[in-house]
Amino acid sequence: MAQRRKYKFNCIDHLYYMGVNYGPARWPMPFEALVCSVLMWPFVFILIASRNEQTLFCTLGIFIVILLFYERPLKKYWFTPERERAYFRRYPQRKHISFNTVWWLSLTITLTNFVLLGLVIILR
Repeated sequence: MAQRRKYKFNCIDHLYYMGVNYGPARWPMPFEALVCSVLMWPFVFILIASRNEQTLFCTLGIFIVILLFYERPLKKYWFTPERERAYFRRYPQRKHISFNTVWWLSLTITLTNFVLLGLVIILR
């Protein structure tokens, strides 16, 4: 019998697997909302600090490419099917998290980012 690999799960794993068992949804999953917010802030600060149009255009292009292609390497190397099975073996109660939890958490992350973005733009 082969020995099972032991995984150490962190808060990123919990956010990712929170919305994994749901079909297509109107709201982004909590992990997607968190990734978008983390990627948004460097872009916002470059927009505010830079006055050069070429820098803004290049930064926007890099931001869009990262946003479109971040998911494939994560799924291939980090969030593998084996890791998902191990996660739900360890936390079976989290397989059926209420859909209500998923949408309000995503909405909270997104709205917080919009409020902070508004404050940064106003106080600039």
